[in-house]
Parts: sequence; structure tokens; C-alpha cells
Amino acid sequence: MGYPTRNLLLVKSDEFAQTAAVVLAANGVQVHLWPRLNPVPTISFATRYLKISAGLMITATHNPSIYNRYKVYGADGCQITTEAAAEILAEIEGVDLFQDVQKVDYDEAVTSGRITYISDEVLAAYIQEVKNQSVLFGEKVNKNVAITPSIK
Repeated sequence: MGYPTRNLLLVKSDEFAQTAAVVLAANGVQVHLWPRLNPVPTISFATRYLKISAGLMITATHNPSIYNRYKVYGADGCQITTEAAAEILAEIEGVDLFQDVQKVDYDEAVTSGRITYISDEVLAAYIQEVKNQSVLFGEKVNKNVAITPSIK
């Protein structure tokens, strides 16, 4: 699970991610959370790299930032199908938001290991893969460059 820079200041994407994490953890889901801002593609990469069932990215992507929501990725790192989204929506619609939502304390979930932070090793592997796949139509380029997400 992660969140990019675009929405952080306006709609508190970090808090949205932490809230989603405590709900998932309370329901028996092992949560892997980026400890910092990261670009959207890092969720797809981390889902495959860590061999986990799904990835969530809190983002408004190309929409106005007030429309913060989450994107869901399958175990293959691709965004879920329309059919899978419909199944998830049906589950959400069956939840009483006042009675059924379980949460755990964030710090306790981190301490107990129900929420773990994704390591710098995964980010380093992502950056290396970006460098490996970089092409400029046969031109020789220096692929040993620094890559960092922008922070506004």
C-alpha cells in the first residue's frame, strides 16, 4: 500500500493509507506499507516483487486531488479487472459503516507485525529495473542517474 506526492498536502493521503491499513489489519490481512511517498508504479512493482495478493495506491491520479481514492492491483501487478472491481464493490456495499468496520491501533499493528514497512531494498530494485528498461532508440545514454519522486 502506498501514496504519491500529488495528494498528500491537500487530502492527507498518508492518513488515508494508514486508516486503510488498520482496517485491513483488523480483518486479518497482512499489510505492507511504503514508509514514504512513492510514485504510483512502485505499488505494481512491490506487489510482484513481494509476491503478495494485491496492492493499493491511495491517489487521485489525473483527477482533481479532492477525488482521492484508491487503485487496486492484482497479484500480477496489473490494475484489477472490471469484474474484480464489481466484486469488491459488492463487498463494500454489504458493510454497515457504523457497525461493521473493524480497526486496530496503528502503532500496535506495526509492533505486532500486522503492518510492516516495505524496505528500501524493494525501492532500490524498482529503481534498478527502471534503469534496466530505459531505452532511447539505440542511443547510448548514462543509465546510472539518480531517480527520485518529486515532493511539492
